Amino acid sequence: SSLARALIRALTAPDEEGTYAVQYGVYDGISTAEGVLTVTVDPQAPDLAPIARDDRLSLADVVGLTQVEVEVLANDEDPDGSRAGLRVSSTVTGVRATSAGTLVIPVLPDAQVVAHTITDEQDGTATAFVRVPGVASARPTLRPDLEELHVTAGEELLVDLADYVVVGEGRTVRL
Repeated sequence: SSLARALIRALTAPDEEGTYAVQYGVYDGISTAEGVLTVTVDPQAPDLAPIARDDRLSLADVVGLTQVEVEVLANDEDPDGSRAGLRVSSTVTGVRATSAGTLVIPVLPDAQVVAHTITDEQDGTATAFVRVPGVASARPTLRPDLEELHVTAGEELLVDLADYVVVGEGRTVRL
């Protein structure tokens, strides 16, 4: 959970090569569990590749746009470095990687799956995909950025569906 991640303490590896035992405790508000981690310090340890995860956009993310900028690094990581050291690239025609680690992807009539590669500071790589819905054949979708509607019993609430439902380009919302 996010709370558990917030409580994890960073450990600094000893300067001396060897195997070390690190005792730890975990408390969940009711009970405690303890254990021992074994840490091996090896100056010849191999570098670890970064971890790239797929991203998926909704129709609401792209409708009305000609291109979309996707923060692909937001869910990626570098196990032996920092996310700030990751670089993004893509060989897909029309897709542009930025120095901020985002991809600028054209929005097309048909759905697309865009491959991209992340590279860490040791030149390790990993590949993932961004799914971008097409705007021509998209199904009606509720806009995710709006608050719920509430109405008191016996009262009337008029709703313009076009304000709450996103449809593909050239289509109109109808009941």
